[in-house]
Amino acid sequence: MPRQTLAVRADRLEERVTVLEQLPARLDAVESQILQLREELHRGFFAVHAEIRAVEDGVTTGFRLGDERLLKLHEELKAEVRAGNERIMSQARTLYEDLKAPWALMQEGNPLPKRK
Repeated sequence: MPRQTLAVRADRLEERVTVLEQLPARLDAVESQILQLREELHRGFFAVHAEIRAVEDGVTTGFRLGDERLLKLHEELKAEVRAGNERIMSQARTLYEDLKAPWALMQEGNPLPKRK
């Protein structure tokens, strides 16, 4: 394999340095997105927990009163909460999968593909 000229090697090095200089800003953006997702998940789980707790409290009272309608409502709400949790976790998995490839490239020292 023929040796590359110094100018070609310098150009390639300059391109790599340019890409590497962009990494901190891109990582900051990814970190910001992860933190935002974490906050949204926390708020979502807290709200879901509060709803479940309220429904469970209502169901307990309903059982004491013999009201079977509350049991049905409780089961429907639990199903909705589970569906919501599945959507949230699906979004989290998608974000994680979207970040795996660029992270692997960075770990290997390869430049990240340029955004369009």
